[in-house]
Amino acid sequence: MLKIRELLFVSFITWIVVTKAQTDVRLPPSITRSPKAEFIYRRDERIPLECQATGTGKLQYEWFKNDGQMNLNDLSQLEVIGDGSTVIIKSAGKSDEGFYQCSVNSAHGKVLSETSYLQLATIDTGSKEILEQTVLEGQPFVIKAQPQKSFPRPIYSWETAKTIEDTQPQRVPLNKRVQMDEFGNLYFAFAMLSDSIGGNIYKLVSFNQYLDQTLGGSYTRITVTPASLQSFAPTLAFPSLVTYVGVVGRNISLHCFYSANPEAQYSWSVPNHMLRTPEYNADKTRLFIRDIKPTDQGNYVCTASNSKGTSQQTLQIEVQSAPVFRQPKDRPQNVNATEGQMVTFNCAADAIPEARVVWYKDGVVLDRSNMPRRMHFSKDNRNLTIDRVCRDCYNEDRRTDLMVVQCNVSNKHGYVLGSGYLNVLVKTVVTAMSEDRVEVKPDEVRTVTFQCTATSDPSTPVGIEWRKINPNDPDYDYPVYPDNRIIFVSEGQLMIVVEQNTTDKWTELMGQYRCRANNSYSWDFKTFTLVIENVALPGPRRAGLDQFWWIFLILALLLLLLILLLCCCIYCQRNRGDSYPVDEKERNNGNDPERELKDKGFQDYQRPEGQPLRGSRGSLGSSAKMNSDDEGSLNEYGDVDPNKFNEDGSFVGVYANTADRKRTK
Repeated sequence: MLKIRELLFVSFITWIVVTKAQTDVRLPPSITRSPKAEFIYRRDERIPLECQATGTGKLQYEWFKNDGQMNLNDLSQLEVIGDGSTVIIKSAGKSDEGFYQCSVNSAHGKVLSETSYLQLATIDTGSKEILEQTVLEGQPFVIKAQPQKSFPRPIYSWETAKTIEDTQPQRVPLNKRVQMDEFGNLYFAFAMLSDSIGGNIYKLVSFNQYLDQTLGGSYTRITVTPASLQSFAPTLAFPSLVTYVGVVGRNISLHCFYSANPEAQYSWSVPNHMLRTPEYNADKTRLFIRDIKPTDQGNYVCTASNSKGTSQQTLQIEVQSAPVFRQPKDRPQNVNATEGQMVTFNCAADAIPEARVVWYKDGVVLDRSNMPRRMHFSKDNRNLTIDRVCRDCYNEDRRTDLMVVQCNVSNKHGYVLGSGYLNVLVKTVVTAMSEDRVEVKPDEVRTVTFQCTATSDPSTPVGIEWRKINPNDPDYDYPVYPDNRIIFVSEGQLMIVVEQNTTDKWTELMGQYRCRANNSYSWDFKTFTLVIENVALPGPRRAGLDQFWWIFLILALLLLLLILLLCCCIYCQRNRGDSYPVDEKERNNGNDPERELKDKGFQDYQRPEGQPLRGSRGSLGSSAKMNSDDEGSLNEYGDVDPNKFNEDGSFVGVYANTADRKRTK
């Protein structure tokens, strides 16, 4: 028996993991790589569109252009790599512009990738007509830029040239007298004769960075008519806009320019709450803010001044943002739920202005008019809730709740796509494989075996742990650790080995044991009981008075504090002294102590040179008697012995002693 016990003891484990064969693992597809959000291409360029996903089962890729499914069999235009996760447009042209998106299907759901927008880079040749423009010396003027089609938007500059075909043009410098606005228009604060440039022409230069191509246009010849120059105060030339929209994370520039003679000097004031210093160009006509933040919102004042005056223009920046998920919990997450649970997907993106939320289930748009059973939106459309999820749904419009859930949040500045899946798992259930109650005799030699197994979702391993219930608190249990009497073996067995004449040990081991199974998503348990013949199981201990000693201690302390407060009140009452109604008597006699004090202040007592006044005492040795009817008699102030004055003529302390004697009588 001992050898068997030792052999079993060596083989114990405290946590038994019963690993099921991971068959029928069902994970919906999930996008791991989407095609590039924006793709600018040159004519005849090869364009790769890539999409990758993970999931169980066979994954099928489909591609869509402008919501229509692409024909991947058209090998004259397309090249399909592998399983269709990558598609190459062989020679892209104007007709290939548009929105592209891939979807990935499996037996467990369907997911959409982010959208990719393809656009052809172009720049069109402008008109070569030369415009004539006459201006008066000293007056402000502007050379208008003629519209020129280009994508992406070109970078503008101005040059002067002898002819349109001149291969050595000269760049027009920008300064406090000459500036160009964001549309390419060239402004002059005041005209000078030199602006005629000897009959040469001005031309607008447009540079397309993507194509690395430069084209000229807006050819203009300026003739300046001589006139007497006159100074004038700054007058706003541009901008005409006073409110600008800045998008979080992007850059913005504010530009202001004034017509003035002499040319204006520029300065800027920014909002007090701005947390950084903006950048400026050399002449301070332009202010730059990079990587806009919400704290950059506010009013910016451009000030122009010269010897003739000062002028100001207030430009306002309103900060907005494209939709963005601030935290992972704000977007749909992958959820493994157990049958019967309620699941909620979040889609709470921050955006200014407010964004529109569109939900998808397996690539199909969801709206309130066609919501499947047990699914509903929150009032603000930011949450999608599914009640009582089921792995195998019967008598419903869908066979399973295994699905891909996506939400698209968009406003005029952009969009963000959130994706998650719902995987429904079978509940974990414990099944007993042995008796759940065993009774033994006190002197019996026996090995007691409790055995349980558990079932759970085939895709998850289940662990079994043995715990002992606290007899004093059935809601609490604690792990059972092996010793020379308790041995664990595989497959959820708990073996208890006890030798003869060990009644005390049996008593220690008797009670309730709990087999607890858990697969990290759901759990279940089964209770087993070990009892000894003619010995009652320990039960919950009833609460006695000894368990509430701390309550009695608190009450005793409160009572002691109350007694101390009462004693303090009595002591203060007895030793507070009596009041002297001198002030009241003085007022009744028509005197005003406050006024006398204000007029005369405190004065030393002067002994009278003549006879003492009637009713007063000239000295301590005087034999004059005090008459209670005399004016000013101290008898009016209470029971005072006139013979009890101090040497200095006062009766301080005498009255108090008299009062004390009265109390003792």
